[in-house]
Amino acid sequence: MERSEAEAIYAQGREPVVDALLALTARLEAQDARLGALAERVEELEQRLKRDSSNSSLPPSHDPPWLGKRGRSRGTGRKQGAQPGHVGHGRALFPLDRVSDVVEHWPERCTCGHVFGDAEREPAGELARHQVAELPPLAVEISEHRLQRVCCPDCGRTVRAELPTSVPRGCFGPKLEAAIASLTVRNRLSRRQLVELMEELFGCPIAVGTIDAILTRTAETLEPVYDELLERTRAAGALNIDETGWYLSGEPRTLWGAFSKQTALLRVAPSTPGSSSSKTATAPPCGGASSRSRHRCGRCSSGARPASGNGTCARSPRTCSSWPALWTFADVADVEPTNNAAERGLRAAVIYRKLSLGSRSQGGERTIERLLSVDQTCRLQRRSLYGYLADVLTAKARGDPVPTLT
Repeated sequence: MERSEAEAIYAQGREPVVDALLALTARLEAQDARLGALAERVEELEQRLKRDSSNSSLPPSHDPPWLGKRGRSRGTGRKQGAQPGHVGHGRALFPLDRVSDVVEHWPERCTCGHVFGDAEREPAGELARHQVAELPPLAVEISEHRLQRVCCPDCGRTVRAELPTSVPRGCFGPKLEAAIASLTVRNRLSRRQLVELMEELFGCPIAVGTIDAILTRTAETLEPVYDELLERTRAAGALNIDETGWYLSGEPRTLWGAFSKQTALLRVAPSTPGSSSSKTATAPPCGGASSRSRHRCGRCSSGARPASGNGTCARSPRTCSSWPALWTFADVADVEPTNNAAERGLRAAVIYRKLSLGSRSQGGERTIERLLSVDQTCRLQRRSLYGYLADVLTAKARGDPVPTLT
């Protein structure tokens, strides 16, 4: 404002002067607010410019060009490892019921030179406990069942004894077969690696074909368990679903995985070209969805049903007009708005496929479906896969019902 303008306002009287001062005050406050916002923005941009791989989660490839190559840290001058005064975290001792052998040790002499006699071995304070975990001599136990023959005094026939129903008909017991199945599906050892391990660690020669036969028998025993997982998957209100590639004698297939909080179901199905991954554009063959999910996906132009409450529609995302199933997390408790659970559930299967190159027959597909499903379900339930398979095969050998995974 010029001086002449100010004098003119002053000459008009009190009210025009007050109005002019209020207007100027409002303009100053607005400018101050704008300057404050600009200052915050500038500070934010400066902080972003200062971010690099040394002070944030950015990778070194995102470092600005003026930063140059990072040199080696000069260090703090302290030694590696725990520092003086650090509270140690030693290994916890096993409970006494796990201890198989206790050895008492007594001091032989004092620092003053006195030699302790047997009569002086009286505890004078809290003892120190030192535990050593060691493997026992590893060797399979061989039980020989001798089927005796007896001549009948009445008819003269020779009669041979029959094996009891509790004795396995095969050459290997349920615990050993459970170990072979666990090492295959959980630890992903190849058949030849298992042959070497059984010979070197357990002293039990075994053939590659025998391992295949054991896996096939184990999968056949798991058939009712797999069927139960299938029914529970179909009845689930919300699932995480994902798929990955598979091979059948070199031909492309698709491995589907459907995961709930406590169960996992994996199934191999034919591949159909047309999806973004060029693997499949069909619904997972576990099929079905809850009535709620079917209702929520009623707007699909194709009438297709969603594969699950938290998965995608049964049609390809490119051809489905709406994805209401993807919004299940909005009104269903404990459903995450991501598909991380399904991606994690398929990681073990992906590694297994890369090592085994898939399956060689449709029977092999059924075997791996059941073994992978039980393996991942045991993981979700924090159960021992070996312990569960041992219980299943033991029950099968005795003719008892197979324990479920509920």
